[in-house]
Amino acid sequence: VSPRADIDGPLSLCQSECMNPQTNPLPEQHLLVESDCQYFELGATIKSVAAAQLVYMPGLEHLVSAAVVQRIEAKRVDCPLPDWLALIEQEAGAAGLNHLRLYLTTEPPQWPAILRMHGYSRREEVLLVTPVEPKPRSELRLVPVQSPNAWTQRVALFQNDAHGSDGHHVDAAAWNAMEQRKAESRKFLVFNVLHGQDVIGAVGYLVVEGLFRMKNLYICPAYRRKGFGRQIVAALQAVADELELQSFGVMAVQHGPALALYRRCGLQPIGMQYEWFKRLSPS
Repeated sequence: VSPRADIDGPLSLCQSECMNPQTNPLPEQHLLVESDCQYFELGATIKSVAAAQLVYMPGLEHLVSAAVVQRIEAKRVDCPLPDWLALIEQEAGAAGLNHLRLYLTTEPPQWPAILRMHGYSRREEVLLVTPVEPKPRSELRLVPVQSPNAWTQRVALFQNDAHGSDGHHVDAAAWNAMEQRKAESRKFLVFNVLHGQDVIGAVGYLVVEGLFRMKNLYICPAYRRKGFGRQIVAALQAVADELELQSFGVMAVQHGPALALYRRCGLQPIGMQYEWFKRLSPS
């Protein structure tokens, strides 16, 4: 389903206590995690490796955001964790990756200490949702990225910052190539955010079983802390309403500025996801 070609809708983002992800996970929690998995799989090479899935984008191996180990079934890991990590790292190295990100929705008690012992650092991501409700219009426009010129505008936008929307260091051209490849699937829709004639940000979304998943919100540093983030979120909530979807969801790094924004927009935390990151030694 495609949104309007030029959306003159509102744009709006948002910690308090999260529910324990180990108990009674909500349907939206499963859908948010699944939306992340599906996003990473778009345009990527997918390899099943020892109770997990190694996903990466050939040609973009240096880009942290373009590779992940996901769909990890910890209960099916039938060897000591250090041996499992060695196998995963060997496969990642064979794929040309110089880094590794493991995504866990639950953490067996012994895993964190072992992961840290083997050089991994942990980052918590908060899962947030809100019911879809009509939103008022905004002065901002969400313009679908379809032309070569629009993609070029995105490269210029990301060159303003050393970090991408996921917080990792980013090469602007590589990030743009990654998003363009994912957008070719037509399952991930991307937009430039315009204030007047100025491109001030970027954002995308995908839909998974009634859940509207906002992804990769980015605002140019010069336009931050001026209310544009809230307007962008509200504009996408208006799109979700037009598509007659039930839930609107995002993920945000624990204690990060995006989390505070989403909470101000009324999104509620429903669980956690854990990213374990490691730079691999050159082979």
